[in-house]
Amino acid sequence: MKFVARLFLSIVLISFLVSFSLVEGGVFICKGPSSAVYHKSDRCKGLSKCSTQVFEITLAEAKKLGRRACKIEYR
Repeated sequence: MKFVARLFLSIVLISFLVSFSLVEGGVFICKGPSSAVYHKSDRCKGLSKCSTQVFEITLAEAKKLGRRACKIEYR
């Protein structure tokens, strides 16, 4: 019975973490001087000319920085 309870709690915890990450999912930005866009993937074509490193941040942080969605990925 303890095994079933632990299994159930593990499934609930994993489900919670997955749903939270989907809600607050990470986005990718270039910190170059003329960068103004956030991307779904770090492999986006729009990031190929990034002159600095690519960083993963939350969507809320990207919006707070004034970034807009990538026109390639967010159609």
